Amino acid sequence: MASTAVQQISGHSTTFEPVAKVQTGSVKHHVNSSLNYYKDPGDGSRPAPTYVGKPETYERPVEPFQVTVHDIRGEVEKYTLDGNGFQLYSHKSSEVDFLDDDKIKAEYYPETEQLLKEA
Repeated sequence: MASTAVQQISGHSTTFEPVAKVQTGSVKHHVNSSLNYYKDPGDGSRPAPTYVGKPETYERPVEPFQVTVHDIRGEVEKYTLDGNGFQLYSHKSSEVDFLDDDKIKAEYYPETEQLLKEA
């Protein structure tokens, strides 16, 4: 399981920008990085839970892996959920605030389910 940490000061401010089109002849930018994966203790035990607002629960053993993150701009159609485990899909959600749990469950969840069915 891969992990990433994003700490937001207040509210839900995450945004996703559309993948920019690569102009003919432009240079792609690949990035060498280290991704931290959860390090299983090997005894079959489940990891301790983490709790929002309790940073003391965020620490888990990790194992870093060196990877190259490839710039796929201009080639997004080559990557599918079945073939690669991810797929880029352009969609504008009807939910923009993510503040009302009932609205999220009633509208956003079914919307997301439909996107996955279409993928």
